[in-house]
Amino acid sequence: MQQQIAFAVFAFAAGLAIAPAFTAQIMLVTDTTPPKYATEAFTWSSTCIVSGINLGTASGVALIEKFNIGAPFLRGVTVMIVTSKVAFWMFRTPAQLN
Repeated sequence: MQQQIAFAVFAFAAGLAIAPAFTAQIMLVTDTTPPKYATEAFTWSSTCIVSGINLGTASGVALIEKFNIGAPFLRGVTVMIVTSKVAFWMFRTPAQLN
């Protein structure tokens, strides 16, 4: 029973971490896509997110098998840090560039 509770807590925490990514995806597509291309833009962006989740799951299993249960979490934190730094760098305003 303890393992199920721990799983539920970690799954809930993972959902809290993923939710901002979905929100950012929706806002970026809404703000940058002309209305006539919105459906296609949402389809592509959702496909990319789901593909990333699938690749993350598959590579997480491989990391667990090779190292231990903590390896996918370390990889996840590393990817989030690098991705957020790249996103902040890419979306600088003109005033921030000077």
